Amino acid sequence: MGKQWLIIGVSSFIMVIVWVAVIFTLISIGDPEMTVEKEDTAISPEDVVIDLGQYVRTEEKNIIEEPIEEEVEKEVVEDKLIDLSKYDFSDVSTKEGVPIDKILTKLGLE
Repeated sequence: MGKQWLIIGVSSFIMVIVWVAVIFTLISIGDPEMTVEKEDTAISPEDVVIDLGQYVRTEEKNIIEEPIEEEVEKEVVEDKLIDLSKYDFSDVSTKEGVPIDKILTKLGLE
């Protein structure tokens, strides 16, 4: 019985020593991301310089303003009001509703 208690005591002592070493190692190393100083990661607006000269093309155009002599005909579009109560959309309706393309086809507006 004494040998069993000796083995349990030695193995418990070794386990405690191993965990102390692991915890000490984790504390001493620390998180590498946490060791970075804020000054190194902060970017101020003065530090950012963008040179767009190579990406932007400028073209000079000579614009000559001349009066337009052609008369433009204005078409008056009549607003047609369609009474939808006269139409029955039950034949084209679905569970989600009536598709707009079916409504336009039925009204003759495409």
